[in-house]
Amino acid sequence: MPRLEKHFESLLQNFPNLLTPELCGKRFPVAKDFGAVNVCIRQGPLPECDGRIDMAFVTKEIIYLAELKRRAVNRATLDQLRRYLRAVRLRYPRHTIRSFLVGHFCPDEEKLLALIGSDPIKILLFDRDIPWYTKVISCRQCGAGAGTDEEFCPCCKNPLL
Repeated sequence: MPRLEKHFESLLQNFPNLLTPELCGKRFPVAKDFGAVNVCIRQGPLPECDGRIDMAFVTKEIIYLAELKRRAVNRATLDQLRRYLRAVRLRYPRHTIRSFLVGHFCPDEEKLLALIGSDPIKILLFDRDIPWYTKVISCRQCGAGAGTDEEFCPCCKNPLL
């Protein structure tokens, strides 16, 4: 796996709130395989599928899947994530699943959003939606991650400096 992707995986593992505010204040130990709850799975092999999801945060009721790309998020990325979604639904039939396509740019974001439709999939771009990994600080109050250009913590709303 390329070094840049590892940096972003580590960033999201340490600060899952950067993926979604629903994960504010959460910490997840790393697990190798799907099956456990309250864990972060990195490069986890998927049941009934020939792929590996880059990241998954598994809680008791919701699974947050993230497919990270070093470059573009595109139709192929969406198709890949949908395959992974089907496999995860088989393993966790009672869980709600929220998914994220994460990359550096999306050349045709409007078209991709139209293809996503009402599916629980969100496009996130580094340096737009998620701060660049070298520009993240930890809130002294709650430990959440925030961009260095932010004045207040996105989780606890306390001043960052």
